[in-house]
Amino acid sequence: MAPNILLITADDMDALTPGAFGGPADVTPNLDALAASGRIFRRSHVPIAVCQPSRSAIMTGLWPHRNGAEGFEPIHDGVPLLTQLLAAHGYVTGILGKVEHIQPVERFGWDLKRGMVELGMGRDPEAYGRAAAEFFALAGDREAPWFLMANAHDPHRPFHGSLAEMEKWTVEERETYPDPSAEYGPDHVPPRFLPGGMVRAPFQLTDVLPSVLEAAGVSADSGGGVSFLPAARGEVPVPHPLYWEHIGNAAIRDGDWKAVREAGRPWELYDLAADRSELHDLASQHPEIVDRLAADWQRWADRVGVISWDLIKEQGA
Repeated sequence: MAPNILLITADDMDALTPGAFGGPADVTPNLDALAASGRIFRRSHVPIAVCQPSRSAIMTGLWPHRNGAEGFEPIHDGVPLLTQLLAAHGYVTGILGKVEHIQPVERFGWDLKRGMVELGMGRDPEAYGRAAAEFFALAGDREAPWFLMANAHDPHRPFHGSLAEMEKWTVEERETYPDPSAEYGPDHVPPRFLPGGMVRAPFQLTDVLPSVLEAAGVSADSGGGVSFLPAARGEVPVPHPLYWEHIGNAAIRDGDWKAVREAGRPWELYDLAADRSELHDLASQHPEIVDRLAADWQRWADRVGVISWDLIKEQGA
């Protein structure tokens, strides 16, 4: 029987906000309960520190350089989408929030979609609950498995009661969502906890699509990602490097070694096992590792179509 799949996203949320990742124990209790009954991927990463391109990686299994959405551009025509692959195997698909943040919207073929305004400016949990219930009823009527992508507009918004919030939305718009259930200040530091079920192997958002397809029993080209389901089952995952590039900045992680290069500057090297905050550059001590990782990164960049940042700047001048 095909499983139902719920994907929850929240961009701009600090990694230490959820209690399941070491944050305060009473901020995200429902997410923490989910984590406690499953697996936590402690070393998962976005492919780019921008929301829309990262969503494009989730929905295509491709780095933004390959799917066309390096910034706020639409995904290229002809690139298979996760919703299309699932719908072809009988899935009902829905999205709550951030509808316009994966383009082109019409290509995804959502059976149900609810945008920010319909969800109390993306800040009304009860509106999310009603929309989710409507979606589940739709899938039940069709007797079909479902895939629901629930995207939180919080914390990617102005703080409650701030001047920015007053300037962003009208009084009428602010009245469409409730006040926060709790507010936290710098003096509120409740206990932190880390439950079990921790997966420490590195993964990236490009690995979501092959993982979902494997869970759904769908055979398709995974693009460039690797399924994390074996790791979720407690098996030893197959090691694979992680790559990044954005406006000339570059990085590659292979095991515990990570090479980082700011645009126009030489490569730096960090041993994440001993220095996860990347404070001690070891490039001068291990030039052979720097050369190996830099060459690997360049092969990846050539394969996915990374354009030289210097060339981009010249063309834009």
